[in-house]
Amino acid sequence: MEVQVRGQVRKGDLLVPSGANDGYAVALDAKAGDRKPSQLAQVFAVAWDSHEEGGEGRVNAAFGTGLETVVSTVFEELNEVSLDLQAQLDNLSNELDELLVLLSNQ
Repeated sequence: MEVQVRGQVRKGDLLVPSGANDGYAVALDAKAGDRKPSQLAQVFAVAWDSHEEGGEGRVNAAFGTGLETVVSTVFEELNEVSLDLQAQLDNLSNELDELLVLLSNQ
């Protein structure tokens, strides 16, 4: 099904509403890690075509199918964030332990 888009869209990009309440979609890079979970919650389709020029255009998109990729991507990203936060917490805990030892020796 054709979708009205604004801006550059590449095949495989995730489509979300533009936010301007104008009937247009904008693309989220399916592989980018800089998306917000709130953006992923708005995904309604996956682009099957590209619209390389800026401005307005149309692309064919799949609705519903391919959205399992979104869920999988969200879980992978959350897992990576969780592991990173755990590593940071472990480092802070170790630093705190070292500071406590230093303070107790004074």
